[in-house]
Amino acid sequence: MAKTQQKVTMSEEEKNKQIYNMVDNLVKKSHVALDEMTNFTQEQVDKICEAIATAGEQNAYPLAKMAVERNTTWCRRRQDH
Repeated sequence: MAKTQQKVTMSEEEKNKQIYNMVDNLVKKSHVALDEMTNFTQEQVDKICEAIATAGEQNAYPLAKMAVERNTTWCRRRQDH
């Protein structure tokens, strides 16, 4: 007998809390990374910056598409309220 999956919906408050927690965790990780980078040489920093720029260039289209989709979704939600 197959189980029926229930769609679990979160309230706006729960969604916001989840988002804030995710952002808080990312900020904490970024501080750890920054602390580790204080001892890097300029060459190491340059290499990291180059890798970031390359990744951005290689993924520019998918990132732009994702940004437009999220913005469109956000605008539609704002119109509904």
